[in-house]
Amino acid sequence: MLRAIERDHRGRSSFFYLDVSIEETLRRHATRSQASEFGPGEMRDWYRPRDPLTTVCERVILLSGSVVPSLTPRLRCIRGAGAEC
Repeated sequence: MLRAIERDHRGRSSFFYLDVSIEETLRRHATRSQASEFGPGEMRDWYRPRDPLTTVCERVILLSGSVVPSLTPRLRCIRGAGAEC
């Protein structure tokens, strides 16, 4: 599906992989309204660290602290205003 989007999109296509630890993933999941649908045990079974896709080139975003500073350079890249893409 993503390869088709990349192929068919007339503009620039960018794909990003948000690298989040299992601990942070569990912390965030606990705040969701769907948290009771599945728990930490299941999520640990599903979790694969550093598991980007192989069908498209994803740029890895390492999440450390707030998501905003982590994403700012990537947003500049998407807008075409940054050199780091």
